Parts: sequence; C-alpha cells; structure tokens
Amino acid sequence: MRLWRCEEGVTLLEVVLSVAILSIVGLSFTNLLSSGFTASVQSGRTSQGAVLAQEKMEVLRAHTYGELLQMGAALNGGVFSCPTAAVSSIPAAISGFDSLELNYSITCYLLHFDGYPVQALRLEVVVRQEEGRPVARFISFIPKGS
Repeated sequence: MRLWRCEEGVTLLEVVLSVAILSIVGLSFTNLLSSGFTASVQSGRTSQGAVLAQEKMEVLRAHTYGELLQMGAALNGGVFSCPTAAVSSIPAAISGFDSLELNYSITCYLLHFDGYPVQALRLEVVVRQEEGRPVARFISFIPKGS
C-alpha cells in the first residue's frame, strides 16, 4: 500500500472556490455592462436634446426682429415692449422623445459693441429632462433692424 496516491479529479472545495470566483467576476462584468448601457442612454438623450434645441433655434433665428417682437407679445398676452420685456414659452413635451421638454425665451437686451449700445433680442432655447435638468441650451442675439 502506498502513502501517496495520485488521484485525478477535483475536490468539492475546489469546485466551490471556482464557482465563487466566477460569480464575483460575472457580477463585476454585469455591473460594468449596466453602467455602460446607462451612460449610452444618457449620451443619446443629450444628443437628441442638442439636435432639437438647435432646430428650434434655427426656426427662431429665421424670423426678423419685428416678427420676434410679435411672438413675444403673443406669449405675453399682447404686450412686449423693449427695453425691459422678457417672456418664456410654456415647457412643451416633445413628441417621440420620452422625458424631454422644450422651452424657449425671448428677452430684450442691450449689447455694447466698441462702446456703442445695440438693442437686441436674446433668444434662449432649453431642452430639459423630466427631472428639470437641462440637457441642451442654445443662446443667440438678434440685433434691432435685422
């Protein structure tokens, strides 16, 4: 009879340790995938918001100074007189984009170029998530006379 036998196979302790190690590695990998998916969704939402805000800003910038004054008056119940007027649209849900809402504002503004005052309208377009956190914001100025 020999004192040392050469046995083949694995013991129960080795199997339990292997399963425990593989479980830890698997859970870590799952957590990594979940974080990556969440970041990807948020990035897509930010991109969608930026595109929508840019489109709305382009629509607003296509109007003349006088037309924008009329739009401000329509939002304000008929009165929109510079230099102190400011008005904002009601946040509106964007169809086809879950949890995003668009809001724009028109404000009379006095700019200074080389020491000369220039009256302008400040346009701001903001896209927010449901929680109210801004996703994208664009600001532009339309000088009087344009």
